[in-house]
Amino acid sequence: MNTYDDYNADVVIIPSTDIIGAYDAWWGREKIATGTAKGMRLIAQAVDAQEASVFSVEDDQYVRGAFYLRDSFAA
Repeated sequence: MNTYDDYNADVVIIPSTDIIGAYDAWWGREKIATGTAKGMRLIAQAVDAQEASVFSVEDDQYVRGAFYLRDSFAA
């Protein structure tokens, strides 16, 4: 499961395992949406407006709300 604990982000967007070509958005341990890339951009904008962070697993980077690379905190 993709959660805040896995990626240190409020929302994690991953390619859907249920629908080919779709994406899932997770807030913590709860799936909040499944939809198109365009839908995920809308979710990312809404989350950013709430001053929360969004991590894209497919892009392996934060797309909203964080200004640092995930690997920069590796020990």
